[in-house]
Amino acid sequence: MTKNTFITVYYRMTIYDYLKSWVIDKLAKKNTKNIQFGTANFPENDYSKILPFAYAQSDKSQLLSNQTIVDLDIESVFQKIDHCITPIGKQYLNSKLITQKNTELISELNINRYSDPIFRNAIIQSLQKLQNYQFFSLFEKIWIPKEMEFPKITWTKITTLILTLSLILSFIKVEFLGIFFIIYITHYIVYFKQKYLLLYYADQLNDISKLYQVAIELQSKSADNTPLPRIKIFNRVNIFLFFESISKADFTGISFLIYEQIKILFLWEFRLYRRTSKGITANRENLKTYFNFIGFTDMAYSIASLRASKNIHFCTPTRISIPKISFENLQHPLVENCIGNSFIFSRSCLITGSNMSGKTTFMRAIAINIQLSNTLNMAFADTFQYYNFPIYSAITISDDINNSKSFFFAEVDVMKNITSKTQKGNSLILLDEIFKGTNHDEKIAIKYAFYTFLNENGNIVLASTHDLEMAENLSNTYDFIYFNESIINNKLQFDYKLKLGLCKEQNAIRILELANMNYSIINYAKEFYHKKKI
Repeated sequence: MTKNTFITVYYRMTIYDYLKSWVIDKLAKKNTKNIQFGTANFPENDYSKILPFAYAQSDKSQLLSNQTIVDLDIESVFQKIDHCITPIGKQYLNSKLITQKNTELISELNINRYSDPIFRNAIIQSLQKLQNYQFFSLFEKIWIPKEMEFPKITWTKITTLILTLSLILSFIKVEFLGIFFIIYITHYIVYFKQKYLLLYYADQLNDISKLYQVAIELQSKSADNTPLPRIKIFNRVNIFLFFESISKADFTGISFLIYEQIKILFLWEFRLYRRTSKGITANRENLKTYFNFIGFTDMAYSIASLRASKNIHFCTPTRISIPKISFENLQHPLVENCIGNSFIFSRSCLITGSNMSGKTTFMRAIAINIQLSNTLNMAFADTFQYYNFPIYSAITISDDINNSKSFFFAEVDVMKNITSKTQKGNSLILLDEIFKGTNHDEKIAIKYAFYTFLNENGNIVLASTHDLEMAENLSNTYDFIYFNESIINNKLQFDYKLKLGLCKEQNAIRILELANMNYSIINYAKEFYHKKKI
C-alpha cells in the first residue's frame, strides 16, 4: 500500500467514524425526546443476563442467598423498580438490590438533580450510547481476565525476520524463495485461523473504548467529583480499532489486497493486539471504576424516574442502630391496591392465621422494603424505620429429585444453612410453616427447637405457623400477631389487616365446602377432626 493510498484509506475511515459518531449523537438526541421520565422505557425480561454481574463483582457471602432471592421474588421486584436505560445500569441496580447490609445509602442530591430536564436529557443522551443488548456481557470482559486473552504467538518476530531476509536474498539466490514461501504459507494459515477471533476481540475492545468515552462524557456533564483516571492505553486501542475498521471495510481494489498481504507477511495485528490487551488487563481496576460510575449514574436516574411514576406510594426510610423494625401503612410493592399495615418489631414474632389471609405476603413486604431502603433510599410505606439486617429465609422450598433429596431433607439443608449464617445474631429470619415434610409430633418438637435456638442468638425471627400448641410454649420469647377472614354470603372475605394475639379460627374444611368438594370427603374430614379433638 503506497503512502498516498494509506492516507486516503485513513481519512476515509476517519471521516466514516466521525459521521458515524455524529449520527449516533443525533439519534440519541432524537430518542431522548421519546424517553418518558417516570416510565420504565426499556424493560429487560431476561433476568439471567442481569444477575451474573452481582456474583462477578461481589463475594457471594455479601449477597442474598439463592433461596432468599427466590423467596422474595427479587426478579419481579427488580422488574417493578427498574427504570434504567443501559444494561450496565440494570446490572448495577440489581447488584445493589441483592446485596446484604449495604453500608452506603445513595445521596438524595444525586437523585433530586434529575428533576432538572436540561440536566436529565443531557445524561440520557450519553447513556443511550450504551443501550445496545451487547453491553449485557461487557462486565465479563472487565471482571473475568480470561475473557480478553488471545493466543500468544511467540515465534512471529523470528519468522518475520527470516521471511524478510529470505525475500531480500532471493534476488541473489533464487533458492531462498523456497524459505520465503514456506514461512508465507505458515503465516497465511495462522492469519486466517485466528482472524475471526481477532475480529471478535476487536468488538470487545470497541465496547470497552465506548465505555471509557461515555464515562468521561458523563463526568463532564454531571460535574461529578468521582475521580476517573485517564488511561493512555486507549490511544493504542483507537489505533488498533482503526486498522480493524479497515479490515472490515468493503475494499475490493488492489490497495486493500496489498494491505491484507502485508498483514499476512508480518502478522503485526496479532502483536499489536497483544500489547493492547496487556494494557487493558493492567487497567482493569480503572475500567471497573468506569463501569460502576456509569452504573451508579444510570441507577440514580432510574430511582428519580421511579419516584416520578404515577400512583406510587413511598417514603424516605430511616436507618437506626437498634435491631428493630417499625412502620406505618407498609405495603408490598408487587401487590396492586395493597392493604397497608403498621407495627413495631423489637423481638421475634409468630404470625398465625387462616390460609390466604396474607401472612407470607406480609413477611415478604418487610424484607423487600429493607432491601429497597438500602438500594433506593425509599420504602413503600408512610414511615419506615429499620435496622440494617442481613436477611435469611425459608419460604419456597421444594424437593430435588435429581439429587434424590426429599422435601424434608431439602428443608433440613435450608435450615442448616440459616443456623450457620445467623449465629452472630442481629439477622432477620423469615420462616413460612417450616418442616411440613415430616410427622406432626416431631414437626412441632423440631420447630420449637429451631425457633428457640434462632431467637437465643439475638436474631429477629418472623415465622408463620398453624401450630398453636407450639406457639403457646413460646409466649415468653415471641410476640403474636395474626390475620383472619370473614365468611359473607358463603364467600371468604379477607381484610389483610394484622391483629394482636393468636388466631384460633380454622378454615381449611370450610374452604373445601366453599369449593364444592365431594360431600363425603367433607363429612369424613369433620368426623375425624371432631374425634381427634375429643
